[in-house]
Amino acid sequence: MMRKLRVLLILITTLLFIMGCKGEVEVTKDTHEVNKPVPDNNALSNQVITYENFDKLFFDSAKTLKIEGFDLKNGTFEEELVIVDKDLSFNTREILSLEGKIENNTPIRTTQRMLIFEDEDTTKQVIIKFAYTKNFIGNDIIEYSKTKGLSDIDQNLSQKTDILTFSYKNLIIIVHQNAEAKIDSEITKKATRAIQSYLKNF
Repeated sequence: MMRKLRVLLILITTLLFIMGCKGEVEVTKDTHEVNKPVPDNNALSNQVITYENFDKLFFDSAKTLKIEGFDLKNGTFEEELVIVDKDLSFNTREILSLEGKIENNTPIRTTQRMLIFEDEDTTKQVIIKFAYTKNFIGNDIIEYSKTKGLSDIDQNLSQKTDILTFSYKNLIIIVHQNAEAKIDSEITKKATRAIQSYLKNF
């Protein structure tokens, strides 16, 4: 399951990287054509969070972020070496780090971190995943799919996981809820609001 999530994160990051490139966008509505330039990435550079601030943001959030009804249990507080099949990153990187590869005498600067919260009964987990990219993405919800109620799938399984993904400047944040019996989407939304409030005030 974690491998699939890592693959999903890599694909989302790559897609967002491609979207952040300079160029002209041609938008067609009915029979009218509109040419709309994409903002210059240099003009947005003051809105990009540096890697150093990404690290500071993560460690500060571990101390201050509160999710009602949940306690912080663990997280990726050490540098994490995550080796990926290079083709899964469109041959961009070998490890999930700022450099993308292991270099002699260079410390690994991981581009992903996570905080794991659990409720008092240990029947639900909320995992906040932080992913760093170098490119400005914007502040928006990216994905929040619901599988509950879809036909021909195991409804019991589909009610045990809830995932909401959003972007903040050049970061991708994933709010992932696991439940022993059944997820509560209000918990996912509450956790999302808590991390968004934290980010706005960072």
